[in-house]
This record gives sequence, structure tokens and C-alpha cells, in this order.
Amino acid sequence: MESEIGRWLRASIKRMGCILLALVSLAKAQAWEVWQEQSKLTHDQILDLLVKAIKNEKAEAPPLEGIEFREFNNCDDFYSLVRKADAKRLEKSLKDPQQAKSELSINFDGAIFKKVAICWLVMPGSTFKQAKFTDVLFQGVTLTKANFEHSEAHDLWFVQCAMKEASFNGEPLSTATPVPKKISEKALPTPTPAPKKPLERRSKEPSEIHFWECDLEKCDFRYSWLKNATFFRSSLSDSDLSWAKFESIIYDPLSANLPFLPSFASLEGISSFRYQTSPFAMTELRNAFKNAGLRREERQITAALNRQQMEESSNWFEREFKRIFFDLPCAFGMSPGRPLRILLFLCVICAVPYTWAIVRQAPQTGGKEARTRESWIWQVPLEKRVASGDSKPTILHVDIRSVGVLRGLTWALLLGFFFSVISAGGVGYRDLDVGRWIERIKREETTLKATGWLRTLSGFQSLTSVYLLALWLVTYFGRPFE
Repeated sequence: MESEIGRWLRASIKRMGCILLALVSLAKAQAWEVWQEQSKLTHDQILDLLVKAIKNEKAEAPPLEGIEFREFNNCDDFYSLVRKADAKRLEKSLKDPQQAKSELSINFDGAIFKKVAICWLVMPGSTFKQAKFTDVLFQGVTLTKANFEHSEAHDLWFVQCAMKEASFNGEPLSTATPVPKKISEKALPTPTPAPKKPLERRSKEPSEIHFWECDLEKCDFRYSWLKNATFFRSSLSDSDLSWAKFESIIYDPLSANLPFLPSFASLEGISSFRYQTSPFAMTELRNAFKNAGLRREERQITAALNRQQMEESSNWFEREFKRIFFDLPCAFGMSPGRPLRILLFLCVICAVPYTWAIVRQAPQTGGKEARTRESWIWQVPLEKRVASGDSKPTILHVDIRSVGVLRGLTWALLLGFFFSVISAGGVGYRDLDVGRWIERIKREETTLKATGWLRTLSGFQSLTSVYLLALWLVTYFGRPFE
């Protein structure tokens, strides 16, 4: 009895599963929709619009402007729809084998694509101006000289597409350089609006586009803003990237297919490049920058390579060591002037406790031994001096009550900053002693020394400053991170 009930339950579950699977398949087969504003279009209306888009007849507005294509998840759906529209335009049967190989130049200006797969179509010269893409796939599509200018893309994929001389120019229409109209000889000349600056002409919204195994030769990416984009095994030969902005880019194209190198001089975000499989393409680009004399771009690629290798390191100590001593101070050579700025900032910060030690009241009781245990700054006469005088060390002190608060604080700040600069150059090598050279500015034949915790602070400042100075020298005049 139990076995019969079990068999009946298993058979019932199988039948329900088959019914559910059939319902899901039917739902998927009828999932795609085309909308115009709030109204859903019929199949005949869609075909009529696509026929107009293929004919690309001149009209006040593009035929597909505002038309929204949804849920074309199967490659056959959109392909079949376009083929039916083309057959209707030519009044030929879909079974015509010659017609299946025809080229179509379609006007998709202003169209909206959401979760659409466009496959196998040959559409050279098609236009997608001001189109909007959300989770869209182009696979095996010929898009030679296609126009994607002023479009918005979120998770747009191009896989194995021929896109030679396609345009992704991101310059918004509102900031485009105005073209002066031709005026008659009798008409008074009207002033032409000044052209926008390059940075003002850049796209105001980022696009997320991925190129996998695509031919992007001589493509136009000027003024575009790409974020989280991918160039994987694609040809970028002679592509123009002028005034573009790239953020978090996977740069792993084919070798020996470099973009137009002068355009990198105005490209923003080279330091955010990353590779996916091999650093060969980025290394090749860095060597090209070196040969072309583009030192700033070369440093940015070097920083990008070192940062990715640092993040991928399995050794925690090595990763944090590089971050603290190489990335933060100079960004792996990308900011060679940063160590000097840090050194100057350190001198200003350390001048505060030195100034406090100079203005505070010196003790009136106790001998020299008692006072040296505390934190003071001392003026110590030199052993070999020309002028005669007292050879005893004295505390460097400014009495602000006798000379005035404003004047006393100003003088104490100058002395504190002077001692901070001396401490910064306090570590020397043989005759190379920057701190001693700076002390020669003083009129008195004395040297300044600190005691107590001020001496510890001065020593820490000296060690930090000599490292920052050495780091500046090797990064500014050399290439230590290649």
C-alpha cells in the first residue's frame, strides 16, 4: 500500500513539474514587449516602425524615438523581428537565403533597450544617438561606422563585434561647439557663442560598456566617460581617447594594437587601469609612453601596475609595507612631488611643540643637570668659534611679556620653524649635512639641540625627512618602480 502511494506521489510530482516547465517556457517565449510611453504595441505596429527605421526616411523625429524594447533575452527574438521587418519592407519571403545576408542600416536614435540580446545582424552605419541601454548584449553584430554618440549605457556588452570606426563620442548636445550660420552680405554679423572648454564638453553621466574580442580600430571615444568598463582581447588600433574619462577600466586588449598615443595626454583616469589575465598590454602601453616622452602617463601606468600587484599579493606584511612606504608617500612614483609636500607639512606641524618649548617660562631654580632632564631647546656654542664669549649652553627662550605678545609669538614661531627645518635635515652623510648647512644662516656661532621628549621628536622628524627626501630624489629623477 505504501509503495503504491509513493509511486502515485512521484508520478503526480513529475506531472506538476512538466506543467510548470511548459508554463515557464511559454512565458519566456512571450516575454518580450515593445512599448511607446504607456501603451504596448502590437506586432504589426512594431514591424511598421522597424520598416521606417530601416528606410531611415527624413522626418522631424526618428521613427524609434521613445520606443522601449523589453525582455528580448533570446538572440532569436530580436533577430527574427528585424528580419520580418526587412522582409516586409522588400515584400519578400523570410525564407529567401539571399535576403538573410543583406546589410541593414537602421535608425535606432532615441530608442530604449532593456534586457535585450541583439545577435548576428549586419548593421554598418546604424545610428543609436541618444539611445538608452540597460543590460543589453550585442553578439556577433557588424557595427562598422555605427554611431552611439550621446547615448546612455548601463551594463552594455559587445562580444565579437566588428566595430571599426564606430563613434562613442560622449559630448552632450547641450555643450556641443556651435556651428556659425552663413549670413548674407547685407545682414549684420551676429556674435558667435564662445566654444565650450574641453572639460565642459565631456559627458555628464558615466557609461558602463564592455568590449570582448571586438574590432575597435579607429573608434572615437572623445569626451566619453566610461566607468567599470572592459577592453578584453579587443583591437584598439588608432582609437581616439581625447578628453575622455576612464574609471576602473579592465585594460587587456590585443598586443601591437595601441590607441592613438597623443590622445592619452588629455585622458583622465589612466591610473585606474587594471589587467584581467596578463600585464603585458599595460606594460606595452607604458613602454610606448616612455618612447613617446609622455612621462606623466608613464608614471600613471606604473602606479596602476604596482597597485594591482600589491592588492593581489598574498603576503599581508608585504602588501601593507608597500602601501605605507610607497603608495601613500608618492603613489608608486605617480606623484613625485608629494614627498616634499609631506616633508614641508611635517616641518610646520613639528614647529608647534618647538614653539611651545621656546615661549614657556624657564625654571629659575635648579642647576644645569636638573634642567637638562626636562624638554628644552638649547643654544650650544661651537667648539671652534671665532668670537669669544660664554661657552655654557643656554636655553632658547623668548619672553613674550617683555617684548610683547604679538612680536614675541611671531619671533618664537620663526625660531620653532627654523629648528624644525634643521631637524628635518639633521641626518647627514659625511660632508652632506643639510641641517648643518642651514644652521650657517644664524648670526651666532651656536648650534641648536633639544633635550627630553623634544629630542625624541626631533630624531623621529630627522629619520622621516631623510626618507622622504631620498624618495623624492629617486622618483623624480629615476624609475624605481618599473
